[in-house]
Amino acid sequence: MTLTSPDLISSLFRLRFRYTTERDLQNGFEKVFLEKDIPFVREYPVTTADRLDFWVDGGIALEVKIKGSLPDLIRQIARYARHKDVREILVVGTPRWIPQVPATIEGTPVYGLRLVGSLL
Repeated sequence: MTLTSPDLISSLFRLRFRYTTERDLQNGFEKVFLEKDIPFVREYPVTTADRLDFWVDGGIALEVKIKGSLPDLIRQIARYARHKDVREILVVGTPRWIPQVPATIEGTPVYGLRLVGSLL
């Protein structure tokens, strides 16, 4: 069975992570993926200049954000969407604008999951 972004959202939605940096949050996701046997590659290069935070199940680009702006994110994930093997893009993090990510970019479905609160 092929994993989808909604499947990942279901796996991550109710979890609480201990983090103060984006790297800490990525480490938490990696732990969950290992525990749930979800196939992934961390820091997956899609171009010489672009690396996905996670390449999940051979088709989901997972981008983790705890700061930044929506326009910067859109430019970044638009580049990812042009990669022929990216089926979906999932943006997970804390910024208030995450629910405002567009539903598609370059014809690629985009999902957002805003995490509220952390265990610091």
